[in-house]
Formats: sequence, C-alpha cells, structure tokens
Amino acid sequence: GHEPEGDARMAAAAALQPIALGLMAAAAATFVPPPPGYEPEPPPADVKLTHAGTLSARFPPHDLNWTARELITAWEWERARVRPVPFYIYDGVDGINASAAIDELRKCKEAHTYKHAADAYFLFQLASHSWRVKDPAMAAFLIPPVSIGLQELCSTQSTTAAVLGAVQRSPLWSARRFDHLFLVGHFRVRPRDVPGTPHVTWVSFTAGRFTYRGHWQARLMAPYLDLNSSLRHFKEANATRDVAFFFGGQTLADRLHPGYHVRASLRDRMGTLWTTRGLPQENVFVATNGAPPDLPVCKAQALRAGTRAACRGAFSEADIMPRAAFALAVRGDTPGTNRLERCVEFGAVPVFVSDKVFHVAVPFQCMVPYDHFSAHIGEVAFKCNPGMALLHVLHEWPPRRRERARELMRHFAKDLLWRLPGSRVAENVLLEAAFMRHTTPVVRKPARASVPPCGFRNRLLYDRTPSGSTAAWVRRFRVRNKTWPCPTDSSSGRV
Repeated sequence: GHEPEGDARMAAAAALQPIALGLMAAAAATFVPPPPGYEPEPPPADVKLTHAGTLSARFPPHDLNWTARELITAWEWERARVRPVPFYIYDGVDGINASAAIDELRKCKEAHTYKHAADAYFLFQLASHSWRVKDPAMAAFLIPPVSIGLQELCSTQSTTAAVLGAVQRSPLWSARRFDHLFLVGHFRVRPRDVPGTPHVTWVSFTAGRFTYRGHWQARLMAPYLDLNSSLRHFKEANATRDVAFFFGGQTLADRLHPGYHVRASLRDRMGTLWTTRGLPQENVFVATNGAPPDLPVCKAQALRAGTRAACRGAFSEADIMPRAAFALAVRGDTPGTNRLERCVEFGAVPVFVSDKVFHVAVPFQCMVPYDHFSAHIGEVAFKCNPGMALLHVLHEWPPRRRERARELMRHFAKDLLWRLPGSRVAENVLLEAAFMRHTTPVVRKPARASVPPCGFRNRLLYDRTPSGSTAAWVRRFRVRNKTWPCPTDSSSGRV
C-alpha cells in the first residue's frame, strides 16, 4: 500500500492532469508571436516549477515512494509553460517548392525503412507543425527542405543540389548562417561534406561541441528512426516478461570496428549468463555475426516461445523483446546504439553498456527521464564479468521499479519515436537547439523563443564535449585497447 503522503500526492497529480493537458493543447495551437514582455500564467500555488535538474531531485530514481503519474504530471506542467520555437522552411525562394521536395521524400521507400532516415521524418513532422511561420524574420531557425543523407538512396540528388544552391544564394544565408538547422541521420555525412555549411546548427545521431575552421558549431543529437512504432507489442504486465535479459546483435571484434570489444567480451563470457549464482536462467543471447563456430544456429520457433537460448543467426525483435524484462544496449563502433528506441518501443528496460553514452549518444536529456527508466553498466565491469554486472542491475531494479519504468517509457515514447502517432521528436530537436544556443556563451544572442526547462539534468552532458573534432574525440574512446585490467574483485560486477 501507499503511505498517506504518497496518496495525497497521487490525488493532487490526478486533479492537475486535465489542466496540464489543456495547457499542452494550448501550446500546440497556431503560433502567434507573443507581445513584448510576455510571461506565461503562473500555475496553481501547490505546483512547484523546477529549475535545472530538480525533477530528478524531487523524484529520486531509486525511491519507490513516488509514481510515474506524479513525475509525468510535474514534467508536463514544465513543458506546457514553454513558448513555441518558431521556424521557417524555405519555400518560394529562388524556385524552392518545399511541398514538392518533401513529397518526393515521402515516396521513397528508404525514408520509411532505414534507421538513418530520421532527417526525412524531421521534415514530415515540421511540414504541418503549428510552430511553422511564413515570415523568416519571425523564425528562430531556418530549415532547408532537403535530406542530405538520403539523396543517394532516394535519388534526390538534383532536388537537393537545387535547394541547397538556392538557399546559399539567399540573403538569409549570409545574414543568419548559424540560424540554419540541418538534421542529418546518415552516419557517412559530416558538416565538412556539405559545401558552405561550417557555421550552421548541425543535428546528427552523435552530439558534441567542436571547433570547425575556427568557428564554433553546435552539434545536437536526434534519435534513430524507429521502424515500427505502433507500440502494439508493448506489454505492461510484469508477469508476461518471461525473459530476464536479452541481447541480440553483432559481436564481431576486429581492427575496423574496435568499439565492438565490449560485445566480444559478452560473446566470450556469455556462459556467465547461466552460471552466475542468483542470476535468472531465462536469458537469450543471439549473435548475428562473430559467433563461435560451435554456437548453434538460431531457430525462429525456439526464439519465439523459448526463454533460454544462446545461438547465432537472424532473429526478430518482435519475438523476444516484448517478453524481456531488460534488453542490453551494448556499445558498437560508437558509444551509442539504436537499441534505445527499440527498448522504448517494446517496453524492455534498456541497460546501457557504454561509458560515454550520455556524452555523445542519448538525445533530449533535459526532457526525457533516462535515469528513471534505464540502467547503466561500466564497460570494464561488463568486460570482466557480464553475469555479475547484470546481477547487480537485477538487485537495483525490483519488479515495482520495472513496472514504473515501463509506464514512463510508454509516456515518453512520443519524445523518442519518430513514427509514433503524436510524436514530438521534431519539436524536441527545436527545443534542444534553443536550449544549447542559450547556454553556450560563445553564441548567446537575444532569444527568439523561450528556453525550455531542463528538468532531468543539471545541464546537457554533451555540452561539455572537449574542443576538436567530435569524430576524433569519439574515436579516442572507441579504440581503447582490449587488454583493460579487470578490477581486483571482478566478481562484484561494478567498476
């Protein structure tokens, strides 16, 4: 049962929910520039608005005395206060037809089936968004209607070149270069690959802060494209989770992919998943490549119904992840992975195994309570004894905390999944870009929109990424040698 104080908080949260929803609906209305000196109406006296990171302080992740609904209500109050971030999509400038360019992307199959196609859905969401304005003078950000990462896959090179040429000939380009925002989901595209874009705001699937030819450039993070975001596989009942831990993916470790050494350690020590005392036996390990030759080939029927397996070959996430309590998001050639989006989609608590995942690979840290629905294991602890590291996670995540985490994931899925009905991922990109601009002294300028609250972090971790090329900075972590010494007591499973 709940304590009386907890019951009172629940009752207050339930009473405030309709008001919060009303404020959210108001924020989504057609954008109208606020008058000078505008301030949002204050909330009722019993609702305390937060400053940076204080929601995490009010709702400690390990504390079981608060509910998911309480945290959600408190955060949505914060978000409802935020003024819109107006943006302008180039249209009618030097022959640019935004609708035609976006419709061309809609017809491309890869724009809907490729995990690096987030830039297409960014445009899809913004095309009909209420924050869109027709006058660039009113806009905080200027957005060319192109997908640089998909131009080869979708055969849109001519349209992309024409739009970029028209944008770069526009007076806006020379007058407000940094206000231009590009989202590029493809891992092969970098700012230096696009002529004339060393000063723009660049969004990709890794993030950081770096100097490019002597000019500061913000680099923001966006989620991978989710491939099936109906949430129909999402099962909230804890009893249906008959698999404790699940891992599926590449385990090949070679010179070309040095970051895979952590996955290779799981492959080499996967026996600890079944021999560690106290760890459940219901674990599933699937290696799509790099598996030992004596590992049996996976059978679809066995994976669909079984609760214990170690095999190699193909698998369907829809067969396993809806039944998994935890899913391992082990770093690959970069500290990040698209397992986060898959975990949110299927309701499995993500377990990050990556030392720098929150520095370069997790989006919207101010607006999504990752500490409240995800676990984290250090790379050294995992390399030395995966079984004990997972046992420690199991002890820290009792069933009640896992249920609450799944309720949070279900609510915040719209902040991470592009294709979910009601998704606000593109909106989050704009809000975080505004936040980064405000908090960086080098580029601080009069705000065209209010700065969103940072409810779950004191600041964005990747705002502190060292100077220099982000790719080089990531590489330094990626190429750590494979001979890290294990702790003296490697059985602890902790760093």
